Amino acid sequence: MYDYFQGTTKTPRREQKLRALSQIPLAAYKIDGHGPNYSTLAENGRVLARIDVMPGTVGLVGTITYRDRFGNLTARENYDWRGFKSSVDYFHPDGQLARTTYLDQAGLPVLEEVFMNRNGQVAPTMWKLLAFHGHNYRFTTEDELFTFFSSPSWSKATPTRVCSASAAALMGQWARSKHPKNGPSFTMRTRWLVGCCRRIAPSWLNTQHNLPACWSAPRPNSQP
Repeated sequence: MYDYFQGTTKTPRREQKLRALSQIPLAAYKIDGHGPNYSTLAENGRVLARIDVMPGTVGLVGTITYRDRFGNLTARENYDWRGFKSSVDYFHPDGQLARTTYLDQAGLPVLEEVFMNRNGQVAPTMWKLLAFHGHNYRFTTEDELFTFFSSPSWSKATPTRVCSASAAALMGQWARSKHPKNGPSFTMRTRWLVGCCRRIAPSWLNTQHNLPACWSAPRPNSQP
């Protein structure tokens, strides 16, 4: 779903090395390595940001975390495993997450997730879909955003199979019956099955494993 809104469903992978970022010209900034896991970015001797290497890679950008001159967390750029900047996190003055902005390939914001204090805890309270087919949309939950994504009101695409919430619960029951709780793979299998049900349920799940029937909902020809 996020890939679709960001226009990255067919984006090929390109390794983005931390010393080859176009936004950080080495003539103006200095990158100091601190082992294999992270480096720091400095200008005129002052550290501006920390660049964390993507886990399981050598020198590929994972995140870039910026702080102001007082050491306060201000922003964090998150890179997709395919090598592009996918989103930017912004923070409240107390260091807690305030907003995540998802970007398209041109670096323009297409979706925002807003975080506010709710019952003493900072949690997502609104999703903003920006300039989608010429309109802005607001949703109070991610489920509402997904429902809109699956809605035929704007999509002319081929149908895909999507399970209801009750079907997701039944899939979890199926996972427990097939894989007892004392099995090491129980949690992973349950999460995977419910995740498939909430996004796109492949037809073989329905036909070969006696799972609850899914309903069809039109949506674009892309992966979520």
